[in-house]
Amino acid sequence: MGCRDYVLGLEPGNCHPDGRDVMRREGTLKFIAPGESITYQVTVNLYEI
Repeated sequence: MGCRDYVLGLEPGNCHPDGRDVMRREGTLKFIAPGESITYQVTVNLYEI
């Protein structure tokens, strides 16, 4: 990498940045049953500035 080169990493997670305890208190913590699957779609737009 050289000067003015940038890197972006996108990693999956299983909770919000506030953590599972906050999600549990808010009632937003979800669980996946054994054998269950969930599909998400992520759209990313990159713009040159």
